[in-house]
Formats: sequence, structure tokens, C-alpha cells
Amino acid sequence: MNTGNLEPQQAGVIAFQHEANQLRFCVTYKPKNAAWGIPKGFVDPGNTPQEAALTEAREEPGLRGELIGKPIGTYDYEKWGNIYTVAIYLMKVTHQDDHWDEESFRERHWLAFDAARARLQGHPVHELFERAIHLLQDQGDDNDEDVVR
Repeated sequence: MNTGNLEPQQAGVIAFQHEANQLRFCVTYKPKNAAWGIPKGFVDPGNTPQEAALTEAREEPGLRGELIGKPIGTYDYEKWGNIYTVAIYLMKVTHQDDHWDEESFRERHWLAFDAARARLQGHPVHELFERAIHLLQDQGDDNDEDVVR
């Protein structure tokens, strides 16, 4: 996990919703390379990390929602020979699209916390996933303070 103060090059979300009085989390799956992950991507010039996080949630698994507060943390990872910092936000899902930009190669799966965390074992977001559940349990997700829509 990164603790530096540099502006992140990427942003992503840990997306959640309530289903049958249980928190469920969205993880993505790319069958081509058998990779589990979360929605994330580059912060385009002129966009904020928050805008990038919401865009990636819409494009990758077809989710729309509200970011809850500030990033819950960051992590660094290597891609194309570069190190990128990713800011991770909690996102309360308010709508799921029936079709989305990347549905032909990226699946959306809703899982309970333990199952979602197990799928992300070895992924750099794994540690932040643990923080997410504690924040949601401690503070509750009904607080509209610091919501970004």
C-alpha cells in the first residue's frame, strides 16, 4: 500500500450494495486471462480521480452510484514497465446497466464479503478490501456526508 502524497494516476472503486439485508460487493472477472479485480483505470487529463473512478465503474461492470467520502487508501502496481498509484473509493451502487461497454470481455459478479475477498487474494486491493468492510460496518453507508455523485 502506498502512503505517498503524489496524485494517483489511476482510480478505482470497491462497489457495494445491500441485497437481502446483506452487503454484497462487485468484483470483475476477465475470462481471457482468468483475472479477478475491481473497476479501475487511468485518470484522464482534465478529470479528477473521483470522475475517473465513476467512469471506470460505468464502463467496466456497468455500475452507477455514489462515492462515499475520500479514498480509503491507495496501492501501487506495475504495468507496461511503469509503477502506477491507484486511489480506491467506496461506491454505493444505485443502478446496474443491463449492458455495458466492456461486457464482451469483463464479467460482473456480486459476492458476499468473504467470497469477494477470496477472489481478490493476491490482488493489490486485497488489503484495502478489509478496510472497506470495517468502514462500512463502523460508520454505516447511510451517511450522505462527502458523497460524490
